[in-house]
Amino acid sequence: MVELALRTKLTRARRYWAVLDALEGAGWILLALGVAGLLCFHADRAFVLSPVTRMGVRWAALACFFLGAAWLVVWPLLRKRSDELIAIHVERRYPEFGERLLSTVEFEQADGVVPGTSPSMVRALADETAAMAEGVRFESAFSPRGMMRSGILMAAVLAAWVVQLAVAPQAVAAWWQRMADPNAGVSVFRDTRVQVAPLSKRLLRGGSLDVSIATQGRPVDSATLHFRFGDGACRRFVSPTRARRRRAAPARRAVGRPDSTTASTR
Repeated sequence: MVELALRTKLTRARRYWAVLDALEGAGWILLALGVAGLLCFHADRAFVLSPVTRMGVRWAALACFFLGAAWLVVWPLLRKRSDELIAIHVERRYPEFGERLLSTVEFEQADGVVPGTSPSMVRALADETAAMAEGVRFESAFSPRGMMRSGILMAAVLAAWVVQLAVAPQAVAAWWQRMADPNAGVSVFRDTRVQVAPLSKRLLRGGSLDVSIATQGRPVDSATLHFRFGDGACRRFVSPTRARRRRAAPARRAVGRPDSTTASTR
């Protein structure tokens, strides 16, 4: 029969192997989410993803996260790892056992009743194996290279996010708000932020519409205003180029005096 100390070593090795696989899987999941987040951030900055697209990206990310967690984290923790499989890995790491560990485990599974053997011989083999296993750490038979590989790549992606946050914190914050609530109407952060009021308004036929355009951030010389009446075609108004420049104001007074223009339905 397998000695208690030998049984404890096998159990610890089994748990260690399962945890290594689960941590490696968690690293790959976080790596994939980090890379996907960076790609989504820059795609949203470049193409201004629609609310439907952002909602789809959210659901796809959640689905991939839960499927990946079930496949790469939960399954490795729950998967059955037999004593024979543990013994094979240990024998490969410590060939000096000479298959004694594997034979001891197999005899224990057969309750010591094996044709051509005697109980005393099985007992002597178990005692010899237990003596050889003293001071041997079975956990070292399982390499953490996979976990370290996924961890290093995950750290690289995390460093890329840290750099992105340091370079453009407001842009990342705006993107996060856009992804958290795609229908909130949060605009993509730009070097020059534009606020148009009103966004929509009901007018009497022949009336005029005053539109105020407030800019914040880097000053620009011209702007293009896209508008439409009802369900009609979209039109645009290009403001004339201005040579006027203003010195940047302090942060607490970042919003300058709004410019205004008038659009008429006539």
